[in-house]
Amino acid sequence: METFALEEKLKEVNFRKKMILELRKLGGRNLVNIIGWILQHVMSPALAVGFSYYGTKDKLQFSTLGICEIISVERYHEKDATIYSIKEVIQNWLRHAIEKAYQAKEPKKLN
Repeated sequence: METFALEEKLKEVNFRKKMILELRKLGGRNLVNIIGWILQHVMSPALAVGFSYYGTKDKLQFSTLGICEIISVERYHEKDATIYSIKEVIQNWLRHAIEKAYQAKEPKKLN
């Protein structure tokens, strides 16, 4: 789902609750893994290239999105996670989106 369409849908209470339940099902081994799975499911690397956490470098601001709020507040399965540690994971994922987008475009080589 395109991120901006998702943002509009997240304003609907029932959709937001369903989204939270679906994202919780993704699971993961640790905070980095959990947040990575969530971000992969809500935006493509090509779309993520246009975002930074605070909207610096002429990019859109991720921290104001509803999906960021859901990730930060819910703290999926990692109850000891802090807002700061969640922010760091998201920033790192967005920072490396260009590499992920490039890899997605590269044809797979058979050895």
